[in-house]
Parts: sequence; C-alpha cells; structure tokens
Amino acid sequence: GVISVAQSNLNSLRTQQANLQASAAENERIGRPVPEHLLVQIDNLKAEQEGLLKDIERYQKSRADTEASFAADRARLEVLVGH
Repeated sequence: GVISVAQSNLNSLRTQQANLQASAAENERIGRPVPEHLLVQIDNLKAEQEGLLKDIERYQKSRADTEASFAADRARLEVLVGH
C-alpha cells in the first residue's frame, strides 16, 4: 500500500544520499573541495527523507485509527444484531 511505497521511496533516497556522500568523501580524499551543488543535493535528500518519515508516521496513524474505528463499528453492529 501507500506505506510500503513511501518506505521504498525512503530507501531510494537513502541510497542516493549514500552515493553522493561517497562522492563528496572521494573529493575530500584527493584534496579537492566538495562542490557546493553536491552539498545542496545531500541537504535536499535529507529534507526529503524527513518529509517521507513524517508521511509514513501519518499513514501509520491513519491506518491504526481506521482499524480502531472499524473494530468499534463492528462491535456495535454485533450488539445491534444480537450476536
């Protein structure tokens, strides 16, 4: 569902960040400054990951709320029907 898609996207962003950080580290190792665009990309990926984590939390809460509401509705229906 939506949660697994968001988690997959999060994993993809983490992989991209790891690749960019490896590139930045390589620049540092050979004595070159890390290009500004690389640092910006890394920061952007971190921000996207934070947003996805918040989305996942929200999706999980919504799912739990829906499940609880359904369980309450089902219990009420059983009382009304007499089972």
